[in-house]
Amino acid sequence: MMRSNKGYTVVEMLFVLIALAIVPVGWIANVVQLVHHIDEPLNAHEILRMVGVPVFPLGVVLGWLGIF
Repeated sequence: MMRSNKGYTVVEMLFVLIALAIVPVGWIANVVQLVHHIDEPLNAHEILRMVGVPVFPLGVVLGWLGIF
């Protein structure tokens, strides 16, 4: 009879810790880049960044890519 797992495995815990480190950094980078380009004319890239503030998965991706 197998015992049920009552906690995280090491791999799961590392995944959670890495995600908790990566997500806020990417979102903050998105906001910083949005503020940095605040004086420029509005274009599709800036609109995506603005949408990425409340929709944090998009903001995280845009923040980490840094190409927009």
